[in-house]
Amino acid sequence: MDVRLEGEQILYETPDDDMRSFSDVQESAPEETPNPNIEQRSLAPEAAFEVFMGKRFDPLAGSARSAADRVGLFQADAGKAPTVGSNPSSVLESPLERLTRLKLEVAQLTDDLKAISAAKRQDDGKTDGPATEEAPSDVWKGIRQEAEAVFQQLQEVATTPEFKPLLEDSDANAADGVLTVQGELSRKLVKEVQKITQSQSSATADDPAAPSVSYELLYHPAVAAAGRAASSGASRPELSDLEKRLAKLEAALGADAVGETAPESVGKNVQPLVQRVQQLEQGALGLADERRLRQLDAEAARARSSLQALEQQRTSKAAVDAEHLKRVQGVFEKMQQWEAMAADLPVLAARLRILQDLHTQSADFAQRLHQLEAGSEGVTHLLKNDEALLKKVEEGMVENMKKIEQNVKFVDEKIASVLNK
Repeated sequence: MDVRLEGEQILYETPDDDMRSFSDVQESAPEETPNPNIEQRSLAPEAAFEVFMGKRFDPLAGSARSAADRVGLFQADAGKAPTVGSNPSSVLESPLERLTRLKLEVAQLTDDLKAISAAKRQDDGKTDGPATEEAPSDVWKGIRQEAEAVFQQLQEVATTPEFKPLLEDSDANAADGVLTVQGELSRKLVKEVQKITQSQSSATADDPAAPSVSYELLYHPAVAAAGRAASSGASRPELSDLEKRLAKLEAALGADAVGETAPESVGKNVQPLVQRVQQLEQGALGLADERRLRQLDAEAARARSSLQALEQQRTSKAAVDAEHLKRVQGVFEKMQQWEAMAADLPVLAARLRILQDLHTQSADFAQRLHQLEAGSEGVTHLLKNDEALLKKVEEGMVENMKKIEQNVKFVDEKIASVLNK
């Protein structure tokens, strides 16, 4: 999207797949002299989004206008139209207001797609042909056709006779009012942008080295919704469900309640939540043996058949035998006993694993000690051999020195005899 104000061109780039990359834009942009007052470094999108999440910039805050002129301040309960692009779930809209909002959004989407398609053709060097020519493989053309089809469906819904009573409104000019308000807001926004651009251009002309700050933000709807929910004090069901799921998996696998939750071990086994959940799921899949599951299924089938038989006997007979009642009572008591022990099984399994590690270490200690003793004996033997070799070398050096001295004396005597002659 190009906005030309007083001969100055400002280019706003959006991270689209079919648009040029940021590196291409940097290569085509003119070189700028580095300013020492500006810190040139890259900022992670997540960190920038956390800093600016939930904050809004309102350039019209200082101007004299009513509160109803601000974008996003329309209230459906006051009889006014909602803001175009607002969340329908957060605003109580009437059918007519919703239809009007959808029409405006589809119209805006069509205009944006036309502008993007034109910019794409201009980047591909197709500006010489007519404006209506488009490549068959143009993605934006297909999206724009879908938007026009949606707009046509909305027109058909508006003209359907059975929907007309639902779309009636006390104010016949509600749609025109929405268009008028949006037009006024757009004109005010353009005026404020022109004022800001003029002030920036005048400041740059007066002082070319005036400092400036540029920000590049990435917006994610899911993260923004989670941030708004957290700031408003709302509950987060995703996190609670994930925590419940993690607790169930830990209880089923038998988490190390002694080794992993002790105060001295806090922070040693810290892992990301998603990684921890994946590990627990893998452990659960490992414990789910197919043969064991078949045995449990067979036992459950037998128990189910026996329970059905007992139910038939109970319904067929008016009185139940005392021995049968005693058996049922015994089975029930056993089930209660096992149910009480089931809660202690994870702790027992954790302690058994700790004892297994201790036994393994104690069994390997003697073998390691023997290995160390054998290694020390080998080192001692090598040192003795080295000492003997050093003695031999020392003796050889002494003999060599004696021979060298004798040879030097002999040479000196020869030289003296030659000189005397």
